[in-house]
Parts: sequence; C-alpha cells; structure tokens
Amino acid sequence: MDRKMIRILAAGLLGLSLCACGVITDVTKAPETKETQAPAESPVTTQAPAPMEAPSEVETETEAIPSETQTEAAPLEADIRFTTVDMDGNTVTEQDFAGAKLTMINCWAYWCGPCVGEMPDLEKLYEEYRSRGFMLWGISDEEYEALNKETIQSLGITYPCLRYTPDFDEKMQTGYIPTTIFVNAEGKVVGETYIGSRGYEDWKAIIEELLP
Repeated sequence: MDRKMIRILAAGLLGLSLCACGVITDVTKAPETKETQAPAESPVTTQAPAPMEAPSEVETETEAIPSETQTEAAPLEADIRFTTVDMDGNTVTEQDFAGAKLTMINCWAYWCGPCVGEMPDLEKLYEEYRSRGFMLWGISDEEYEALNKETIQSLGITYPCLRYTPDFDEKMQTGYIPTTIFVNAEGKVVGETYIGSRGYEDWKAIIEELLP
C-alpha cells in the first residue's frame, strides 16, 4: 500500500474519533429519574367519637306510699250538745269533753254568795287534779260578763269560764245556783247533779270517786 493511501485512512480514523467525543454525555450529572410521585394520602381525619349519650332516664311511676292514715276521732255522742265561748272568745263545744278524763261544770253568778264562796276551793282542786286529766268549767250568764270577769280576776281564778247557753238547761236547770255536774271523756254525765256549794274536802272526795 502506498503512503498516500495510508494517510487517507489515518485521517478518516481521526475524524471518526473526534466525532465520537462530541456526543459523550456529561456523566457527572445524575440522570433525570422520573420520580414516581406517591399518591397523596387522603387526609385521615380522626373524628372524635361522639360523646356517649347517657341512657335516657326511664321515667318510672313512683307509687305513692300513703302516709299513715290518722283516723279522726268520731264526734262524741255527748249527753250535752252545745257551742259557746270562753272569756277570751275561744270556741268550746261538747267535743272538748274528749280532752279530759273528767270535766266538772259549775254554774255560778257573781251575785251568788255561795257560788263565789266556793270558787277559791274549786281553783285549788283544778290546780291539784289537772295533771291527772281533770278539767273544770265555770258557767255564767253573758248579761253580767263584765262583773263576772271582775270577780274572776279578783279571786285569781285560772280555770276556764264559759258563757251560759240554754243547751245546758236539760242537765243543769234546777232553779238553783250553784249547780254542778260531771262529764266523762265520752261526753256522758256521771254521778249526780249537785245543788248548792261544797267545801274543798267534799269536792275532793267526789272527784276521787269519779276520776278514772
């Protein structure tokens, strides 16, 4: 092969090597990688649990428990039926007999000497026996109420004094004063009708006999 042909071949090889170098990729640069984007996570919403509702209160019908039935005392079938007032205006009826074991009813008047004379002894008996269930009522006419009150105050009488009413006549109308009867807790007249005044000891003996 002649020299001319050798030179042509060498020049061709050199051109090829230079062309190859022009297409070399810069390997220092990281190849772009197609990033696979992870699918966006759907936001997890943590919903606070709904507060547990308290169970609705079951309305239970509470059966009313009847309180102890207090049996009212039957009205007294008293021997004397009356309605009156005491010197202070308080109403008194035959139902009040039930408040004592024995009630002494003494009919009097301010102008009656024997009536007024025994009243201090009656007061003494009232104070002595009242703790044992003894009651004493004095009865006087409303017509002389002012004078009756004056007598009561002057003698220091504390037992109740009632206004007279004709309701007492059937058992106490004897035509005399003082007249006295006794009534038990059931409203029944006990003993006898006592006409005239008596002293402390005589009345005490009668009360002891009649008082339960």
